[in-house]
Amino acid sequence: MKKRNIEVFNFSSMRGTPQVVNYKDKLILGDNVGKKLDLDTITRSFNLLYPTKTQCTITLLCLKGSMKVRINFTDYDVTAFNEVIIIPNTLSQVLSMSEDVELVVLMFSDASFFSFTPVSDLANMYNHTQNCPVLSIPPDKCAFLFEIYTLLRNDITNADFTQKDEVLQGYLQVYVAHHRHLFSSYAKSDEHVVTDRRTQIYLQFISLVNEHYSQHRDVKFYATEMNISPKYLSQVVYSVIGKYSLDIIKERVIFEAKALLKSRKYTVQEVAYMLNFANPSFFGRYFLAETRCTPRQYMKKDMV
Repeated sequence: MKKRNIEVFNFSSMRGTPQVVNYKDKLILGDNVGKKLDLDTITRSFNLLYPTKTQCTITLLCLKGSMKVRINFTDYDVTAFNEVIIIPNTLSQVLSMSEDVELVVLMFSDASFFSFTPVSDLANMYNHTQNCPVLSIPPDKCAFLFEIYTLLRNDITNADFTQKDEVLQGYLQVYVAHHRHLFSSYAKSDEHVVTDRRTQIYLQFISLVNEHYSQHRDVKFYATEMNISPKYLSQVVYSVIGKYSLDIIKERVIFEAKALLKSRKYTVQEVAYMLNFANPSFFGRYFLAETRCTPRQYMKKDMV
C-alpha cells in the first residue's frame, strides 16, 4: 500500500472552529486569559493534544501555569513567560498542562511569521526556532506581546472597523520585530557555542528516522546509514537526549500511528499496512506494548 504521511494541521483544519478568530485564513487567534473558557476547547481547537505535523507557524505564549510539549521527539517543560514557536513541518504534541495554565495562541499561514524579517536575520531566526523552539521571554516583554495580541484581536473582531488589513500588517510588523530582538540576543549568547559531534550524530539520526520510520524499525539500519555501530549510536543518542535510539524509532512509529488512528479516515488494518507491519495482529501487539492499549481502544478512548 502506498505510504501516507502523518495527519497534517493547517488553516483549513480550523475553518468553522468556534471561540477562535480566523481572519481571512491569514491569521488565527485564541486565548483563555482571564476567561472561563474551557482549556480543553482551546487545545482541541488548535489541535494541540494530538501528535500532529503542522503546515503553518504557531506561537504559544504561556502567561501562567505550566505545560509539557513534545517537539520533534524532544520533550520541553514550558512555564510562565515562555513561548513555544512551532514552524511548518514540525511534529508536535502537548503532553500535559496544569489546570491554571493561561495561553495565547497565534497561528500564521505558511511562513508569514517570517515574512517581515530582513534576509540578514532570517536564517538566525529560523535556525534558532528549529533547534530551540521554547524561548524564555522577560515578563515585561510578555505583557507587551499580550497587549499587541489584545489590540489586534479587538480590531479584527470590530465589525465597524474597516481598515483591518492595514492594522493587521502594522501589528504583525511590531510583533515580529520584537521577536527579532529576542532572537538577536539569543544569537549573541550562542556565538561561541559549537555543536559537538554527538549532537550532530543525534540530529542526523532524527532526520533519518523521520525519512525511513515506516520501512525500518531496527537500529542497525540507521547505524549502517551513518557508518557507525548500533551500540555506539544508542550510546550517543542516550547521552544527548536520555533515550535510546530504539525508543526514538518506536516513538516516531507510535506518533504516526496515533495520528492516523485519530483521523478516523483509516481502519486499524489500513494503518498497520501503511506503517509496513506484516499484519494487523503484529501492529496491535506493537501498539499495545508501547501505549498499554490496543489500537481500537485508543480510537474509542479518543472519542470520549
